[in-house]
Amino acid sequence: MTLGNAEEALEGSNATTNPKLPHEASEDIAMGNAAGDVFSTPQHQGFLAMAGSTSIGRRPQTRSMTRSQVATSRPKKSKLEDSQDIEYSAGGYQRAQRAAPLRKSSKFRLATDLQRDSTPDNKRSNTPSGTASETTLKRRRAKANTQHSQSRPLRRSARLFKPLTEFQKYPDLPNELKLAIWEESASEPRLVYIRNRNASLFTHEVQNATPTWFETDENSAEVASRRYRKMFSQQNPTDNRTEQYVNPDADIVLLEPCCGGCRGYHCVRNQFSESDRAAVRRLAVQTEPSWLMPSTMSCWATLSLSWPNIEILYLVQTAITGDSKTEKALVRSVEGDREDDLRKRFDEWKKTDGKNRVLTKLEFAAVVTKDDKDVAQRRGGQRGDVITS
Repeated sequence: MTLGNAEEALEGSNATTNPKLPHEASEDIAMGNAAGDVFSTPQHQGFLAMAGSTSIGRRPQTRSMTRSQVATSRPKKSKLEDSQDIEYSAGGYQRAQRAAPLRKSSKFRLATDLQRDSTPDNKRSNTPSGTASETTLKRRRAKANTQHSQSRPLRRSARLFKPLTEFQKYPDLPNELKLAIWEESASEPRLVYIRNRNASLFTHEVQNATPTWFETDENSAEVASRRYRKMFSQQNPTDNRTEQYVNPDADIVLLEPCCGGCRGYHCVRNQFSESDRAAVRRLAVQTEPSWLMPSTMSCWATLSLSWPNIEILYLVQTAITGDSKTEKALVRSVEGDREDDLRKRFDEWKKTDGKNRVLTKLEFAAVVTKDDKDVAQRRGGQRGDVITS
């Protein structure tokens, strides 16, 4: 069939079956292919020119194109991964090298395997009986926990925590922090036991050991020289056998009584210098005996005369006598009727004769060793009742 016969046949068929619409004013052009199929397309001025042009690689899709021509005319859709593999360089666009895929950690893979094995489908497929092997699951869980524990530092439970005995980073600290550490150490109160020369079996041996941190380094030695002073040598310029280091602002001086009714007045005035006695702020002596006459001057009245600047007075239930070089601590004791009566007398004294004295506080305590702080005499059994460390 020629081109003219095809046009006449199409015109006849369009006139009877497919009448032209008002907007289809252009004539149809019949086109054929090698198989003999004929398709029609509206006549367009620019189409013929575009069809004969070789500058355009793909032509627009029309109704007169075969299925193979339609397939070749559609642009290929690029995947998202392909669009990300293009980079621009000075020579133009080019495909970039694909990065290596991310690797999942062993912990993640083991967790995924455990989750997959715990699903109902996998349980039925792993074993013929329909349930997953418990031995396999336990082995994988143990392996996951082992690798997880090796990747993280061990954490110590607060219940099992123990204080550090060594600080490895101390040499790396600045001098300001080093001085602050030793200042804190110097502010901790100690119980300094002083022997009374008028007591029986008196010896000149010092009962308290010098703190070991004094000679740690230059910073500790500097703090020790500023906060501590040598005190309580006998009033003899050539006799310094009882001289020892004391921090009068923080330490508590425990005085050995010369007798059962020691007032701590005449005995100490003849033993220790006035400057040493005036420097003490906290003093501990034996408590007031119950057998003294009511007219007898109270111990806080006599002590405030011989130790003029004491601010807190601790009355110890059981006095310490003789040589006792063990490290001691002071704890608050339970107050009974006797202690209530002494406190009332102390309050009355503060309103009359003692209103101008520096002494303002009265406490009742017990002396124990440092390893025996949990004694029955402690008030309430709380750690806050420990007076000295």
